Amino acid sequence: MQRHILGLALLGLTLGLAMASGGGAQTLAGPLEPLSFLVGRWEGGGPVSDTGGRATGVSTISIAAGGRALVRRDQSQLFDKQGALSEGLDQLMTLYPEAGGVRADYLDGQGHVIHYGPASIVPGKSLEFTSEAAPGAPVFRLRYDADGPDRLKIAFMIRPPGQSAFQPIAIGTLRRSPLAAEPGSVPIRTPLASLRLSKPKTVDYVETVRVDFAPSQAMAPHHHTAPVVCIVAEGSFVVKIGGGPERRVPAAGVTLEGAGERVEYFRNASLNQGAALLCTILAADGDAPISVMDKP
Repeated sequence: MQRHILGLALLGLTLGLAMASGGGAQTLAGPLEPLSFLVGRWEGGGPVSDTGGRATGVSTISIAAGGRALVRRDQSQLFDKQGALSEGLDQLMTLYPEAGGVRADYLDGQGHVIHYGPASIVPGKSLEFTSEAAPGAPVFRLRYDADGPDRLKIAFMIRPPGQSAFQPIAIGTLRRSPLAAEPGSVPIRTPLASLRLSKPKTVDYVETVRVDFAPSQAMAPHHHTAPVVCIVAEGSFVVKIGGGPERRVPAAGVTLEGAGERVEYFRNASLNQGAALLCTILAADGDAPISVMDKP
């Protein structure tokens, strides 16, 4: 669980949600009023301590329920030591007043849940949550400190079961990003993968296809006569390619099927939602047929 929570720490903890839109701006009320410095869209990233990799992502926080709640939505990406995307994580956190204080509940797409107890707040400057203690479970601490109008310092810590001191998991700085692009600004490019072909390849044409999967549906064993690069457009997949191990590929994850390499399966990981791939084929004129179904 610690590794997944790191996505929260470095990006998830990036806070943010686009400010409430529509008929008239909302304002925070009651115990939440001192937390207006958190509202906006934030970007951040940094090292992941236990993997040696890196995390990046975008997070937004918005005012909801007539100013009586803050809702944070995050989409983070975790990269391994080689810079390849290892997994993605969608996260949701709701901050709400209760009994004169502020509490929060966190959950993510991997099924992790954290209940935070009453917060310690310095109006306009800082917010600190500590999770509710449970027998045999770690305790998490999440802290935000304003560093000027457009920067947040964050710290995410853990207190392992049986220990009294908190240990840092991730410490970083987030920057506020504009809700609309400034004139002349350059779109942000986020590397997803750098893939090397096992041998040189002549490419005469490039073909792109979308492949839609029903819940739990799998592509049977097959191979291609040309390299195929696929990006997960929706959902996530359980994949086994060539002699490599089975692995889970999240949204925005990238796979490479080498020419002639047997693909054992591409299976939609969800039992109740569809999933989709966007695939690019690097083909030569003599490569047809591109896709060949193999015997199980």
